[in-house]
Amino acid sequence: MRVGIDKFTQSHPVQMADNCKFLVLSTEDFTLPEAGRIAFSASIAADAVNATPYDYRDGFAALVLCDPVNGWVCDLCTSGETVFAITERLRYPGVTTPFTNLAGRRKDRSRRAGGRAPRVPQDRHGHVHRAPGRRRCQHVPARTGTHRQLA
Repeated sequence: MRVGIDKFTQSHPVQMADNCKFLVLSTEDFTLPEAGRIAFSASIAADAVNATPYDYRDGFAALVLCDPVNGWVCDLCTSGETVFAITERLRYPGVTTPFTNLAGRRKDRSRRAGGRAPRVPQDRHGHVHRAPGRRRCQHVPARTGTHRQLA
């Protein structure tokens, strides 16, 4: 499937609520095995036009796997310049430690001058702001409200 999307603009002041611009859902449910594994795969590509280079929030394509009953989400993503995965446990009733984890890698694997990974700027609430050239960051459990840079 090939999808061409018209230019998007920010439509919600909260970044997380503004993420999904175009979502295609399967009409098929998948039964999970009691033990063992289940596998899904897809070939995806993206061209993030006029996006901030290597900023995973500024346009990407993803294969999204969601367990809406238990609140688990796994996204395999690319912005064209960056590949990354997001795993989440949503704030559902009975979930004691919701979280969002992000692991990613720039395809060129470069770093800033001096070999340091770029700093991830945050506001007083622990929300991450745009940081061009960021390597990887991880959102630790939601109850702490912080982000930290990974080496």
